Amino acid sequence: MAEQRLGDLQERSGLVATDTSAVDRPEPLASFIVCTHNRAGALDACIKSIEAACRCHAAVTSELVVVDNASTDDTARRLIQIAARSTIPMTVVTERRPGLAAARNAGMERSCGRILIFVDDDCEIDQHYLKNLEQHYATGERRTIRGGRVELGCPRDLPFTIKRSPTPARFTPISIRAASY
Repeated sequence: MAEQRLGDLQERSGLVATDTSAVDRPEPLASFIVCTHNRAGALDACIKSIEAACRCHAAVTSELVVVDNASTDDTARRLIQIAARSTIPMTVVTERRPGLAAARNAGMERSCGRILIFVDDDCEIDQHYLKNLEQHYATGERRTIRGGRVELGCPRDLPFTIKRSPTPARFTPISIRAASY
């Protein structure tokens, strides 16, 4: 799978990358899906934070699926370089249809994990993310939507998109209805 995506990127960019997937690796429990559009500069920090979390809690087998969503900047070339040195199995997908929904759907189609983790391309996750995730699933809940503390990554982001409180919060049907007007 990764060979095909990396091969496509190599063909378009003229660069060579190393396939980071292994034929005999176990099915991942978690799939990190990063969708990106013209943010080549932000990808290194984002992916390094995911790799650090995977190293910190290696008991949770993980993979990384990065979807290049019709980027016109240096994203394709940057992803080849990142994939060549990635410390976790990584698949690069090119999605030519613009839009986050198309990119996320492409990422889900290529992911193999039972747990899908969507990370914005300009965010960095905490190194203990997977340990915390494992604790959430230990409660027996089958379907969980989680969020976490979000710091301002780009000054152009609107303030209402930022959750800076370290206190966990739980959405209930009442809070969802109140927020959906």
